[in-house]
Amino acid sequence: MARVNDCTFHRKSTFITVQLEQRVAKNEEDFNEVSVTIRKEMARFDCQKARDFKSTVASYLQCILNYQQQVNTISVVNTDSPCSGVDPYGTGGTCPPNIYEGGGTSMVMSPQYFRSDVV
Repeated sequence: MARVNDCTFHRKSTFITVQLEQRVAKNEEDFNEVSVTIRKEMARFDCQKARDFKSTVASYLQCILNYQQQVNTISVVNTDSPCSGVDPYGTGGTCPPNIYEGGGTSMVMSPQYFRSDVV
């Protein structure tokens, strides 16, 4: 009788072992599929990240160029002014004498230099 139980136990253990081996093989296959998918996604992400970075840098440089062109346009409007075309005080292109022409040592300017209607 012990022999019959040994055979039954052996068949059951063999069956369980085969099932476990099949599960391991299936899990390895699933793992490999997931690994391939992750590698593909990482490569796609890297390409997209590089494209986005290039696009952002190009956009930034375009904005800088546009700003520089605006600055250049402003600076050539009035080139005969001692302020190089910049009229920060609204005086019609003339600079305050106490700052740019050495007319005084004080940095305090008269309110007339802040008004655009006074020339």
